[in-house]
Amino acid sequence: MSDLTTAKTNLEYANIYAPIDGVVLSRDIDEGQTVAASYSTPTLFTIAQDLKEMQVEADVDEADIG
Repeated sequence: MSDLTTAKTNLEYANIYAPIDGVVLSRDIDEGQTVAASYSTPTLFTIAQDLKEMQVEADVDEADIG
């Protein structure tokens, strides 16, 4: 059995869980992209914990308010 076949078989038995509940609002990296280890931890995702309690601040031109 090849290493790839073994890995695919093992993946079928795997359960992948997110460490927290929420909705991903933005993703700052792409699949396959290298993330460099450094002293500051990069922000990989922005996650909204509870959409019922979100607050939006926006600048709206007065002409757009009807």
